[in-house]
Amino acid sequence: MEGLSKKITNIEDKVKLLGQELISLRAENKMLRQSQKQFDGGLFGAQNTLEESASPAKTNSFKQTAEVKKLKKEIDQYIKEIDKCIEWLQKS
Repeated sequence: MEGLSKKITNIEDKVKLLGQELISLRAENKMLRQSQKQFDGGLFGAQNTLEESASPAKTNSFKQTAEVKKLKKEIDQYIKEIDKCIEWLQKS
């Protein structure tokens, strides 16, 4: 019977250790979840800030691209007119 009593005592000790470890792990889990929320909040804020600051750049680059295309078109038109003038002068 003494052997059985020791085994039960060992099991009880191990259960107590597991209980303490469970409490410790729950506390750590709670702390990590709070840290994650703070990190996610900071990351979300930084992402929004980055997107907001990038939006004008995207718009500006689009405007610049459209302006460049428009200018190229105008230059091409002027070149055609100049070519016509040169051709007209050569015929005269």
